[in-house]
Amino acid sequence: MNATPPPAGRRPHVLIVGGGASGVLMAAALLARPEGALRVTLVERGPLLGRGLAYATERPEHLLNTPAALMSARPDLPDDFVAWLRANGTPGARGADFAERGRYGRYLEQILAPWRGDPGRLRCLRAEVVRLDEDRGGVVRAR
Repeated sequence: MNATPPPAGRRPHVLIVGGGASGVLMAAALLARPEGALRVTLVERGPLLGRGLAYATERPEHLLNTPAALMSARPDLPDDFVAWLRANGTPGARGADFAERGRYGRYLEQILAPWRGDPGRLRCLRAEVVRLDEDRGGVVRAR
């Protein structure tokens, strides 16, 4: 696969296949870059972003295996997940708590909120990618 620079005046475009935890975290990290020049398309076949298999459960007994203090999606804000828990129904949340997996999935889903209203920066598509094709010019298309 060639790393061809975009035409003049166009932002580089990153396609992320899979909108589970890793896909959402990668999209947020790319979009938060200081230069702000990237466009991101996130493709997820399921109805919810950030959930994947690990965080789609709504059963309260399914807990994270890591304390909440170590689960921030934002390296610059290590208490972000704990603060989110406190603001979203668990006012007494502590960093040592093992939160519900489903609540972490909802937290991840909200990580992309700052960019959701800007289709020039972030597009979220509900689809399934089964193949990538590259043409002779180095343009890659997802199918």
